[in-house]
Amino acid sequence: MGIKLPGKAGGKTKTKSTSSAPSKGPPGEEHGFNGGDPFTESVDASGANVNEMFEKLLDDMNLTEEKKAPLRAKDTGFKRQMLTMQARGSSKARGGELDTPQAFVQELMNPDLKGQKRTQVLETLRVSLTSKPVSWVMEFGEKGLNAILKNLTYCCDNIHERRSTYECIRCLKAFMNNTFGLKRILEHEEALTIMSRTVDPADPPTMLEAVRLLAAICLVPPKGHEKALEGITVCGEIRGQERFLPIISGLGMRDNPAMQVACIQLVNAIVSTPDDLDFRMHLRNEFMRTGLIDLIGWLDNQEDDELKTHVHIFHEHKDEDMEEFSHRYDNIRMEMEYPFFWDRLSISTNPKACFEVILSTVSNTVAEPYFLSILQHLLSIRDDMYARPQYYKLIEECITQIVLHRSGCDPDFRATKFDIDVEPLLSSLTGSSKFEDSGADLSIADISVKLDTALTAKQEAEAKATSLESKLQQYEAELQQLKEG
Repeated sequence: MGIKLPGKAGGKTKTKSTSSAPSKGPPGEEHGFNGGDPFTESVDASGANVNEMFEKLLDDMNLTEEKKAPLRAKDTGFKRQMLTMQARGSSKARGGELDTPQAFVQELMNPDLKGQKRTQVLETLRVSLTSKPVSWVMEFGEKGLNAILKNLTYCCDNIHERRSTYECIRCLKAFMNNTFGLKRILEHEEALTIMSRTVDPADPPTMLEAVRLLAAICLVPPKGHEKALEGITVCGEIRGQERFLPIISGLGMRDNPAMQVACIQLVNAIVSTPDDLDFRMHLRNEFMRTGLIDLIGWLDNQEDDELKTHVHIFHEHKDEDMEEFSHRYDNIRMEMEYPFFWDRLSISTNPKACFEVILSTVSNTVAEPYFLSILQHLLSIRDDMYARPQYYKLIEECITQIVLHRSGCDPDFRATKFDIDVEPLLSSLTGSSKFEDSGADLSIADISVKLDTALTAKQEAEAKATSLESKLQQYEAELQQLKEG
């Protein structure tokens, strides 16, 4: 999908040099980089110790293996310098009013925090979450996440706090830009539901950030898609509207290409991630029913390269699913043609069993009267041994094109017309009808000839029998005369 969180700038924060020795950290600190003089002394110990501590520093900076490699290749002096700068920076930072995770949590939980003050605190927190090492984020932890979500919940209900809403989402983005934070977000019961509330077309800047985050979360195995979809669903239920409606509204923002790109990315992430074909088709059809069917044609004609790319991905996935679904249907049809599958699929060879299955699915539902109407129309097919098969072939083709629509999505049920291509079938039926009729005529002629031959043979046999019977009677009469004489 090409969706990922921006790289973290952790570990690259520049610190001013100072001639004063860093103050000694409080006893019992777990992280070796946050100490004062004891840390500096440990750096001078040995090269092996420096390498070990340098590896911890690289992990703490949340760097990829690709970015770690050139730093590992540096000499010991460079590594000592980085470790010392990290220690001095951490020591100096502890002197700030709002720098420690505990200070931020305390400030965010302050009931008097509001307005511009709240925004400033959140902006400062976002910078810290972005620039501080992972150990700082871990110390901020669950309490810090809950504090952000508490403020976000309040801000979502207050139109005057939109700037703070935006900063809350950016804080969540920075918090989850590492394995620890992402795991905490996914494990939280309400985090994604609260985040989904910010997918609000009335607040485009915040919605844009939230949509991007949700798209990224959908791609996180194994539970990311499930949790993101659950959050969107619960939010839709709370609002009393279709759960995908805000996303469709974002796609319809024709003056906001960035929003459209983010929303189609989220659509693709939601629809294409599940392994189950039926679930993918269900989600895609739900998007279409919610309003995508009215936008997809317009989106196809846009010139924005990034938007075109993701719309093309949508169509590619749709076509692949349709092909897979068609293969499944072909397999079912093949099984229906071979009676030896009866023990596995009784509905494949037994029309009565198939009818009962369909009837059970529509009984006592709003679909039942329509099913009855279909049956009543089938009863209206005239009783003609030549026409009836052609009717059923035509009806079967129409049903196939409707149910297995080539677009890969449910048809637009609001439309009064449905485009069905039956011309090739009609041509085929005309040809086959002539052939079948000709074959039928030849069969009747053959039967007539055979019947005439049989009747002639019968008549000849009867004539012979009559002749023999006459001769028998004649012989009996002559025999009787001989006896009497």
